[in-house]
Amino acid sequence: MSLGPRGRGVSNKPTGLTVLNLNWCRELKSLPSSIHMGSLQTLNLSGCSNLEKFPEISGVMEKLSELYLDGTAIKELPLSINKLTGLTILDLRGCRELKSLTSSIHMRSLQTLNLSGCSNLEMFPEISEVMEELSKLYLNGTAIKELPLSINKLTGLPILDLRGCRELKSLPSNIQMRSFRTLDLSHCSNFEKFPNISDVMENLSELYLQWTAIKELPSSINKLKGLTLLDLRHCRELKSLPSNIHMGSLQTLNLSGCSNFEKFPEISDAMENLSELYLDGTAIKELPSSINKLTGLTVLNLSRCQELKSLPSSIYMGSLQTLNLSDCSNLEKFPEILDAMENLSKLYLDGTAIKELPLSISKLTGLTV
Repeated sequence: MSLGPRGRGVSNKPTGLTVLNLNWCRELKSLPSSIHMGSLQTLNLSGCSNLEKFPEISGVMEKLSELYLDGTAIKELPLSINKLTGLTILDLRGCRELKSLTSSIHMRSLQTLNLSGCSNLEMFPEISEVMEELSKLYLNGTAIKELPLSINKLTGLPILDLRGCRELKSLPSNIQMRSFRTLDLSHCSNFEKFPNISDVMENLSELYLQWTAIKELPSSINKLKGLTLLDLRHCRELKSLPSNIHMGSLQTLNLSGCSNFEKFPEISDAMENLSELYLDGTAIKELPSSINKLTGLTVLNLSRCQELKSLPSSIYMGSLQTLNLSDCSNLEKFPEILDAMENLSKLYLDGTAIKELPLSISKLTGLTV
């Protein structure tokens, strides 16, 4: 028995060790070939940039809840990682040598799995049983090409982050995503097809698809009943949306820079929650008269729509605050305004081919710019 720094007895035997912190031990190349520290709760190996191999776990270590391996040179994990039955956090951020995880994962207690920046990780493993505790899964910046259908077993996952997965081409054809609130596929530059949605999904509120190679969206996109944000910026292969849209919860639809997008669909039902519609830099030639069903629209941006020749013959969007038609170089006529639009405060018509304004422009009683 020896005395600790404050006179307390400390055993030389690490039988009660709960925290082992080795972060930024850059010369550390290996751990013992097997680990069986039954009391360990936290193992921190962050930044051990020369550590290439994680050891076998010889016995169940149900108390280990946090394992930090971010910034190491680990190439794979042993199948025995599943013996960490109490693990809640597994952090492998920036493990650029990591090529694969175990062939299957069944860590029921896991809450956070961070694989962001694992640029050589090509395959996500099968999930052998339901993992309802996993609430954070970060796969952004990996080389993953596809996800297994067993991703549906992550029944409690609210956020799936796949940003910058440039090798990813598709999602499983029957993905259910019932627990998802946010799905981020932005900058997945080879992602071409969004899957059909088989069941109504009320929880998904944010869908990021900007800078993908998507050409179209399935009509089942309307089953995303809770969607508030749909971001399709700079989807340069996108030519159309479904022939009609009726997503009643949608608040923001962003199609900025979709340079091949030619036709805006009919709006079958009033969408009073849509407040921001960005169509700037698209190839749209006209807008349907049903655009007036966007009764809650506050911002309509059509700047740089150089193919746009006309707007609906009359506009009566009473909530509109900003209408931007800058640099619509083929737009020759501004429509009649049927009713007073006292909320419209900013109207940009610079760089258009308009020859005259209708007398009804005086109904824009709140115009400041």
